[in-house]
Amino acid sequence: MQDKFKAILAGSGTQFGMRLDLRPMGPIASPWPVAVCTKCRFVLFKGDSGKYTDEELKAARGVVDSEEFRKLPESAPSYQRVAIIYEGLKRPPVDIAHAYLRASWQNESDEKANRELLDRSRDWFGRYLASNPEKDSAWKTAEFETGELLRRVGKFDEAKAQFDRLKGRKEFESEPYPDLIARELSLIQARDRAPRPMKKDKDEDEKKS
Repeated sequence: MQDKFKAILAGSGTQFGMRLDLRPMGPIASPWPVAVCTKCRFVLFKGDSGKYTDEELKAARGVVDSEEFRKLPESAPSYQRVAIIYEGLKRPPVDIAHAYLRASWQNESDEKANRELLDRSRDWFGRYLASNPEKDSAWKTAEFETGELLRRVGKFDEAKAQFDRLKGRKEFESEPYPDLIARELSLIQARDRAPRPMKKDKDEDEKKS
């Protein structure tokens, strides 16, 4: 992990909205590119100025040398590698959940692999929620994304139950949650598994016509 290599990264971008799975929309790189070593495939998730402790480097080397990491195809999403490294470093479950969620944005053309990443993200959100975290914005996001990910993998009954439960909680009474939950319930009723923007798009109108 000490070899030098070149990587193409993003400098700026413009966001024009967001999908229900938190992916930014518009002329912007999403997820934000990370540098991946061309030799060992380690991801420099801390950026150019990041410093790794000796303990972190030891754990990271263990991950890079693991069978799971080595078996990943070269084309595997970079954020899937980030998520596996986070697991090895024992990062907070919510960080791991978001890494797998970003990885799912990178392989939407492969339905089977994409579903696996969505399920992994949901599993780690579940671990975070099971830890009885503070009821803050991160908690709200985790609860909402749990329902979104259930919808995305076609578990519509479970997704509906999740959003019906959130609809009845006072923490989700303020905007934007009432509108977002109503949108999710509408998509669930339509048995729609597609990634969708937070606001209704033209494609949906054409689908109904």
